[in-house]
Amino acid sequence: MQNKPLLQTLTILHSTLTIGLVAFTLFVYFQNPSFIVQTDFNDPSVYIVPIVAVMGYFLSKFLFQKQLQEVRLEGTLKTKLGKYQTASLIQYALLEGPAFLALFIYYANGNAFYLIIGLSLLAYLIALRPNIDRLIKALPLKQAEEQQLKQNK
Repeated sequence: MQNKPLLQTLTILHSTLTIGLVAFTLFVYFQNPSFIVQTDFNDPSVYIVPIVAVMGYFLSKFLFQKQLQEVRLEGTLKTKLGKYQTASLIQYALLEGPAFLALFIYYANGNAFYLIIGLSLLAYLIALRPNIDRLIKALPLKQAEEQQLKQNK
């Protein structure tokens, strides 16, 4: 199996998720003219959104690493690439969900705190853009498999 279809599919999925989140961010920002800087500590979302965001961030990293630990050096390249794709999609989803929540709460009340949380998660999601070097670094590959991936670059 060549890596181009996998990376193209993963890049398309990542781009779709990212573009959707960017579009929602722009929609929310331009639809809500208020920009409140004060925080109301009686509002439960001031506690819920950051907790969900932090949990999404750490859970995405944890599950990504946990799924890749199950990949064996003896496995086939196709199996390894499939597990990497699954782990990456779970990681993206666990970041996108809390970002949507933060942006929705910003839309509801106009507090900049939630916009910043949503933008931070979006920036991290963008930073996770799939590429061949990240794939090679994350997977336990034999020398021949690594060369094959670099060759098809």
